[in-house]
Amino acid sequence: MDTTKLLIAAVVGLCLILWQGINRTTIAAILVSLLFSSFTITLIKGASQSHIGIAHSGVELTAASLLIIVALLAYSLVFRRFPVPWMALPFVVYSLFAVMFIWGGTTAQWSGVFLVIVAIAAFALGIVGGKSISFESRTAGFLLFLVAAVVAIEVIVVLLQFAGVSIFPMDGRIAKLMGTRTNGTFEHPANLGKALVFLSVLVLPFLRSASRVRTGVASVTLAATLIPLVLSGGRANLIAYVGMLAVWFWFNRPRLSGRIRIFAIVAAVIAGAAVTTSVIVRMLEQGSLGERDHFIEVALAQIGRTPWFGVGLNNYLDAVGPYDKLTSQGWPVHNIFLHMAVETGIIGAILFFGPLIWSFIIAFRMRRVGGNQETMARAYLALLPVVLSIGFTGWALLSNSELYLWFLISGFFIGQLSRDRWERKVSKRFDGLLNGVNIPQLRLGLGRDAK
Repeated sequence: MDTTKLLIAAVVGLCLILWQGINRTTIAAILVSLLFSSFTITLIKGASQSHIGIAHSGVELTAASLLIIVALLAYSLVFRRFPVPWMALPFVVYSLFAVMFIWGGTTAQWSGVFLVIVAIAAFALGIVGGKSISFESRTAGFLLFLVAAVVAIEVIVVLLQFAGVSIFPMDGRIAKLMGTRTNGTFEHPANLGKALVFLSVLVLPFLRSASRVRTGVASVTLAATLIPLVLSGGRANLIAYVGMLAVWFWFNRPRLSGRIRIFAIVAAVIAGAAVTTSVIVRMLEQGSLGERDHFIEVALAQIGRTPWFGVGLNNYLDAVGPYDKLTSQGWPVHNIFLHMAVETGIIGAILFFGPLIWSFIIAFRMRRVGGNQETMARAYLALLPVVLSIGFTGWALLSNSELYLWFLISGFFIGQLSRDRWERKVSKRFDGLLNGVNIPQLRLGLGRDAK
């Protein structure tokens, strides 16, 4: 079972509750999505079942992508408008044009385009969800406790796995490669680490909550996250976690209590020791840090051959494999920035990463505006080292549910940063809405719950 899809289902389900209210239909939809979270519907069959890339060789509809699409349509029906993330729209247009007229239009390439479009839909859902949730509302509290529950479950599972209990075992081939690393309820230890680090960013703002209960839950959740991070053994995830805490505590150091400062020091020491140990073990096993430098050289050479438009989304191995033996064996470059530049060209990479870079610039400018927006801006800035650490050392962040989770959380913070402007717009358009008018689809986000 892909637990990342469960996380996507839970977060998007929360958005559905916000828009539709708590009713039987919504609860039934969420439960069904959880029960069938691992299902896949093949829309267009691919040419190869052993394809390795950011998406499957054929166009497939997973539980995560289906729920995102359904939630987006539900929002459009409720509000009678389609939420278009204008900053990401140029990349969608570029990808559709390129797959039809430049890349060749293979089924695998269309699968990659479909993946990115669904990810941008998740980005749009995150934005409208962020605009709808007040930081001190009960819904925000539910989000915090949801993340805390996920972390608690993963802690229990990884401790059982570390003790030798056979629970949520990895695939035999993966287990042989991973050794003593634990995977929690995920299919791969690295996926466990990535998901928990991204979810930890959602917890950061609650360290500055007016509620002592929420502050305590947030502190315990962040501390407990270290356990599965250390036992899963991912260097990049641990570095991302340390970087996230470092950025957050640096911006908030004058306002944090002594206990939280002590926690930050202890967490940094533990994570730093774990990273150092992991690097030493990996070097003793491999004699070096692996073939990453070689893959970078291969990627740069391919960018030189197809600089502007690339070789097509989800087409890395097929296009680059003939030029390199290791790549042909299923090893793409472990760097999402070079990976995207190879597949979509320099133009596509700029259109893909440009809006995200711009959003971090906006967050940096808002880091001292005061109030909840300042808190959210600083938390979003803490996401930057996470993306850089994981992005520079792997390529899985561009694939399937990992990409959806990244874009959903990024969109949520962008929505939070634009929340005040959105409230003024809504207030002007719907007189009295923000003063407690009971409109079912908004009552949890903007009525008395938001006060």
